[in-house]
Amino acid sequence: MLTCRRFHANVIADDFSPVAVYHMSRKASIFLHILIVCIAAAIRLYFAVRCSAIPDFSDMGFYNEVAMQHGFPTSLPPGYPLFLRAIYHACGAYNYKAVYVIQGMLSALTVLLIYWTASIASSRKTGLLAAGIAAVYPNFIAYNLTTMTETIGLLLVMLLLVILVAAMSERKRSILAATVFFLGFTFRPAFVLFAPGVLLCLRKRRSFILAFVVLLGPLIAYEMCIGDTFHRSAVAARLN
Repeated sequence: MLTCRRFHANVIADDFSPVAVYHMSRKASIFLHILIVCIAAAIRLYFAVRCSAIPDFSDMGFYNEVAMQHGFPTSLPPGYPLFLRAIYHACGAYNYKAVYVIQGMLSALTVLLIYWTASIASSRKTGLLAAGIAAVYPNFIAYNLTTMTETIGLLLVMLLLVILVAAMSERKRSILAATVFFLGFTFRPAFVLFAPGVLLCLRKRRSFILAFVVLLGPLIAYEMCIGDTFHRSAVAARLN
């Protein structure tokens, strides 16, 4: 009888031990962040499917025009026109709904990256709060319903931040950061403004600079050969 009581006491103590509470909290946070990402995806899919807007004006129209041209884009940063071209090639020319849906899913991925970044930098509670705000933030939803670079830009910014705070070797961190930095640059040249902050966060700065130069070199050489540059906004390109 005494043994039985001790057994039940040990079970109760184990159930409410700090380790058990920690695991329950971890499971709950995983469930909540998956739920938040699913809600974010559902919201974005709903508006993407129902949106009938035609982005054929302003910078949006110009991105579409460049995307439908042949050859490598030179009048604009090449990343987004190539992204649109791939969607139009797979889903049909000027299939805006496909663009909205794909960008909506990428935006939901951004919400997940926001959770990871805030959780690593602070706590899971902070990550859930940040992801919850991002999931329903109106501008993050509206950006997906355009043919502009904001959705991809946000995704790459958050991916860069995840790389900077995640646990990994410093050389690997520098190379991955340089790769994402280069991709961001090809979508939005203003990405270069993040360089001072990125360098402050890295220990292997030479690896970052070398990797970025290696990636950027072919683009610079191509520009020199054709005598044109894409380092300008869509507005500047349209006025050229």
